[in-house]
Amino acid sequence: MLNSVVRLLPALIVAALAGCSATKPSTHYWEGAKAQSSGDYRRDNAQCADTAPEEPMLEDSLSFQAYRDCMTSKGYVLRTY
Repeated sequence: MLNSVVRLLPALIVAALAGCSATKPSTHYWEGAKAQSSGDYRRDNAQCADTAPEEPMLEDSLSFQAYRDCMTSKGYVLRTY
């Protein structure tokens, strides 16, 4: 029995690591309409995130719409790449 577990261990490790790397890379960013410091962005982002308490904030959710509207009202444009 122990021999079977030892043989399966590498396969389990590979499967676990594959699951960790399945995270999608970022596909968008917020661009400020005016020159802003990273501190300004962090503050604005935090304030807007507070308007959208649902977690996780999915792109088609009402929470994301509220967050996006808030960021847009502060002069940011959502860019994709």
